[in-house]
Amino acid sequence: MAAAAATMVAPPGAPPSWVTLRFRVKYWTVWGQNLVLCGSDPRLGAWDVRKGVFMHCHHVGEEELLWTGKVRGAFGGAPFQYRYAVVDGDMNVVKWCALTHTVDVSPALLSSSRRTG
Repeated sequence: MAAAAATMVAPPGAPPSWVTLRFRVKYWTVWGQNLVLCGSDPRLGAWDVRKGVFMHCHHVGEEELLWTGKVRGAFGGAPFQYRYAVVDGDMNVVKWCALTHTVDVSPALLSSSRRTG
C-alpha cells in the first residue's frame, strides 16, 4: 500500500475538540473492491469494517487510484489507531494494510492548527 496521509482541520469557531480528519492513500484495487478506513475510535467502526468509513476512489492518470475519506467530530484528545482494509462487494475483508497508523488529536495540536491554519 502506498504512503498514507491523514490531515487535521479545525474549523474556525468550532468547539475546541471539533475537527475534520481527512485521509488519503494511493492503492490499486480490482473491480468490485473498495477501501474502508477502520480504527479504534467508534467513528472509525471500532475495528469493525462494516461500521468503518467507506472511502471514495478517484482516478489519477490511467494507472493510479487515490482513495479519500473524512471523519468529522469532537475527539476526546486521546490518540487512536487506524488501518485500511480492502473489502469486496459484501464487505468481506480481502486484505488488511500491514501498517497500523496512530493519530493524536490532542488539545495542544488543535490549538496549534487553529493558530496556523
